Amino acid sequence: MKFSTSYARQLIAICTLPLLVSCGGGGGGGGGGGNTQVDPVVLAAVSALFPVNGAGWNAYVEGSSIAGATDIACTAVGNACIHGGDLRVVAATGKASCAGLTASDALAAFDWECDGSTNPVRLVSTGLADGANLSDLIDFGTAAFKANQLTVFDNGIAWGASASTVWWNNPLVIDNDGGSLATASTIYLVTGNPAASYTIGADRVGLVIQPGVTLSGVISLNDFDHFWLEGAIDGSGRDIAVILTGSRFSALRNVSTNHGDTGIELSDSARNRLLRVAASNHLTNGILLSSDSNNNSLSDLSASNNDVCGVSLDTADLNTLTNVTTTDNGTQGNESGGVCLNLAFGNRLSGVIANHNAHYGIWLHANGVGGTLQNTLSNVTTNNNGADGIAAQVNSQNNRFYDVTASNNGGSGIALNNTSNTTIMGLTASNNNNSGVSLFNASNNLLTNVAAGNNVIAGINISNSSANFNTLSDVVAAHNGSFGIWLNSASNNQFAGRLKVGNNGLDCAVTGGTDPGLVDSTCANNGSSTATLSTGITLATSFVAKVNADDARNASDTNATADFAAVGPAFDWTRFDNSYRGWGPDGSAFPNANHRGRWVAGIGRVWDWSVSALDAGEAGNPALLGVLALPDGNATLEHSFIAGVGPTTFLQHAIEIADGIGNNNLLCESNETCLYTPNIGSYQGHGTLISAGAFTNGALIGITLMRYGSNGR
Repeated sequence: MKFSTSYARQLIAICTLPLLVSCGGGGGGGGGGGNTQVDPVVLAAVSALFPVNGAGWNAYVEGSSIAGATDIACTAVGNACIHGGDLRVVAATGKASCAGLTASDALAAFDWECDGSTNPVRLVSTGLADGANLSDLIDFGTAAFKANQLTVFDNGIAWGASASTVWWNNPLVIDNDGGSLATASTIYLVTGNPAASYTIGADRVGLVIQPGVTLSGVISLNDFDHFWLEGAIDGSGRDIAVILTGSRFSALRNVSTNHGDTGIELSDSARNRLLRVAASNHLTNGILLSSDSNNNSLSDLSASNNDVCGVSLDTADLNTLTNVTTTDNGTQGNESGGVCLNLAFGNRLSGVIANHNAHYGIWLHANGVGGTLQNTLSNVTTNNNGADGIAAQVNSQNNRFYDVTASNNGGSGIALNNTSNTTIMGLTASNNNNSGVSLFNASNNLLTNVAAGNNVIAGINISNSSANFNTLSDVVAAHNGSFGIWLNSASNNQFAGRLKVGNNGLDCAVTGGTDPGLVDSTCANNGSSTATLSTGITLATSFVAKVNADDARNASDTNATADFAAVGPAFDWTRFDNSYRGWGPDGSAFPNANHRGRWVAGIGRVWDWSVSALDAGEAGNPALLGVLALPDGNATLEHSFIAGVGPTTFLQHAIEIADGIGNNNLLCESNETCLYTPNIGSYQGHGTLISAGAFTNGALIGITLMRYGSNGR
């Protein structure tokens, strides 16, 4: 557990070290009024947690976690190594328990934990704090590490302090001339604004561009490991601003690229870490993982105004991407998107925002031999894109989508074209210029918890003679221009759970097909369908919908509105008070045809697709909010992902939590921890996860169900 250090940092700001005394009243440590000045315990100097092979900044040791790591040098060939350079330690001499102990360093650069496995206990840094960088540890004027000091607090009162010392012995060298950087374990500093390119020529090299300085050139690495990069690079006139080929266990932190063909490319590179990386104004891709780059970890990515894709995974497998924001990408044409996956396998993307891209928000395709397979995208917002919010095309199979909000896109909210075995769990698709969900020649797909409202054509459109054996459970389709559910030459589809329709041009339209799943006009069950039908549904009160107060995080709204005439390159398409928001036409009272499609002129408004606490869309009762009961072990659903292969059985109204237990396929199965999903649509509540209550075993056993503490906004 990481300790909060904000109070500790305040104390450091007002107290003088090392002559630190107890600076505040109250709490802890014995004494009358709490104002008695007590000299702090003098602690040993901070040292490396792994002093033999993990002492230097770019030193790595074997292990997948701090607890399991050893002081054996990482060869970069294995699968488990951690960065030793930011792991420091000091013993809390005289303390046998971690109770009440916290710590903070004078530079506020690290997170600290108390390790109670030793006596005395010790304080261990677990890595750089959020927002901190290697550059924060460097005095660029003297080309030296800054001295740092650790203070240990007992129940908020300064109890002990280490001496103020330098914690690393890596050489720091100013190099503004470019060329080869070939001395291992050296950290090179760029302190001017040079037009220079650098080639990394050794392992364990660092290159830090001083904050406020922009390097004009290229940084390239070929077959070296444990590289560290920070800073701003302008790649104007260059092919790639930063290219790592064949690199392992390297770190790019707080890196930004601008101009040039490609921003950042990892080629045939594995187990690298990218954090707070931004790529803008490139002629092809902003951030590209290619040529079998795998098992890389990327977090807090931003890609904007790139001509092809903002973030592209091209023949890249098993990578983890978290908090990915893409906007205004794809000006080149149709073969583009905010996030693009081509011949990509087993990647996991979460916290994805793909708004106002010229073509697709998210594009899965397979341009070549093979497929784009078994990728998982969760917590996705895709809004105001030129074509489909999400497009999964030929040979994109067995991919999984959870918690997707797709609104005001120029095409469909999500479109599966010539695909199969796709799982979509928790989708709100509203105000799109085609259909909410479009399945064309798509078979054996599973869709649960889908709310599709106020789209131009259909809420859900399943068409073509090969659109077969799809399962849809707990679906609401209302206020769509032509059809709620449109089954066109589709066969052997199954509807289950709740099916709610109303205020569509026609609630259900069925043309052709054998056992399509529903009966034309009436929406009655057909074939193997078992859905419970409700009609006359209205979504007028079911969503928060039009926001009427200023969005605190958005930089471009005034009381949640803006005039498109004022929209420019700096317009804020992506930051909102919650992830269910996006821009759309203002129009009249929701729902109305004048809300549909992209916002491209006139007054726009921030829309919120969270389910409203005032939802009364089913004859005065909620249409979406809390309508799905807490399941027991017999509340199951079956679906065959492959034609002719026996069905998979899983729990209704629940989604597997990706916690390393189970198979992480989104389906809630025996002995897994799952999120109870009480609502229809993407929003399932907010706040802290808490227990949903005791689970009653049945056909499925041993499931732990969680839920959000609050439901409805």
